[in-house]
Amino acid sequence: QIQAIQVDELNLNDNRIAKISEHIRLCPRLKTLRIDRNNLALDAIPAGLLTDSNLSLLSFEGNRFDEKAFQGKEGYEQYMQRFTASRRKLE
Repeated sequence: QIQAIQVDELNLNDNRIAKISEHIRLCPRLKTLRIDRNNLALDAIPAGLLTDSNLSLLSFEGNRFDEKAFQGKEGYEQYMQRFTASRRKLE
């Protein structure tokens, strides 16, 4: 049922979350996902969220992985293309 969520931004900060559902990639309007200060390891972030979604900002500080590890995640390049494109629209 998560794919029925019709939001542009979802803030899940500070919730002790240990895993993100792969179905979150199906949220058609989701552009920003904030998951700071949870209990997430890098493998708890589904690759499909990076490869097959409209997500252009993923905020994840304070979890069990860092930016360097995230850069090695499958789908990072596709995510960064969307991230960069969304920043250019703001300029």
